[in-house]
Amino acid sequence: MQHPYDDPDAGISTHFDFFSLHNVLLRLGNFGYTGPTICRYLEKYTGIPVTDADVSDPTVYRLFTSPKPLGVTPEQIGCRTGTCALSAWGTPFAERLLVACQPKGFADLIKIFGLAHGTDVWTDNAQNLLEKGVCILPEVIGNREDIYMNLTRRGKERPATYRIMEIVRKGQAGRLLTETEQNRMRACGIPEWYIDSCRKIKYLFPKAHAAEYVLMDVRLGWYKLYYPVAYYAAWLTARDDFVDQALVRDGAKTIAKAIQDLREPPAFLYDRDLRSTLQGILEAIQRGVRFLPADLYRSAASAFVPENGAIRLPLTSVKGVTPEQAQHIESARQDGALPAEELIAFGVPKEAAEVLEKQK
Repeated sequence: MQHPYDDPDAGISTHFDFFSLHNVLLRLGNFGYTGPTICRYLEKYTGIPVTDADVSDPTVYRLFTSPKPLGVTPEQIGCRTGTCALSAWGTPFAERLLVACQPKGFADLIKIFGLAHGTDVWTDNAQNLLEKGVCILPEVIGNREDIYMNLTRRGKERPATYRIMEIVRKGQAGRLLTETEQNRMRACGIPEWYIDSCRKIKYLFPKAHAAEYVLMDVRLGWYKLYYPVAYYAAWLTARDDFVDQALVRDGAKTIAKAIQDLREPPAFLYDRDLRSTLQGILEAIQRGVRFLPADLYRSAASAFVPENGAIRLPLTSVKGVTPEQAQHIESARQDGALPAEELIAFGVPKEAAEVLEKQK
């Protein structure tokens, strides 16, 4: 039942006036971003605070254009950049974007992040401008504040500049960016291609938000470059995906074949995540990182843990062992031996129990 907020005789109200809530309601935006979780494990595994990562290291920035700093080739890992297993930069779309834009530093990455997360900002817009040589990367519109800074530098009044920025950011330029306003932009020296780009945009990402993500990713890139075992262990742990130890132990060729067998683009979210996980594992193996099999007494329940220069696979990497069963095993093994019969009593399938029994 619904009652209007402004009817005093309606009883309990289920609808409220926006302005009565605006300054008193706490809004929480919760979404799945693994960066902070990876940082927590990296600090645990390396003992190095994430804020000590060198965000000015030029070799780290080379990862965004080539896998060469990792000591591997594009053919070995199936990626033309060194950004596999690096947050949102490891997707096929991000790879194509990085190859096309060839970023040189932090500012370029902020621009590219905006191009990737805006709507109608890259495809049929900035992409065409760069491919045709109309402009260079620093000149295209990538983030919301790019418009404000460009117009104010050219002498346009700040209130008018802010209004134009907001019109474009919300995808309203086709309706609200009038011919009069466009002529004022031309009078400030704004080229025609720039105005046309504004009209195509449906949504622009905030620059400060992009900078926050990029700063996190550059720090993660530093760990990935110099502490590969700790990095891949932390990355895989934070993903919380199922990793089949049988597939990992078969080696690089089998993993590469499994990646090729997945559809591109993936038909399902699970396939997309699986592809990313397999590609990260493939890259780790090609860099010389060793994976140790799941061990009944040494493996964590679901965390990938560095061990003697290698990564110990978790109990959940044994097919058939659920996270709940793995937690049960981790707790019960403190009391002594765990024969296969006891594992089966926990609900572990017989085949999985036998695998763990053999590897203990």
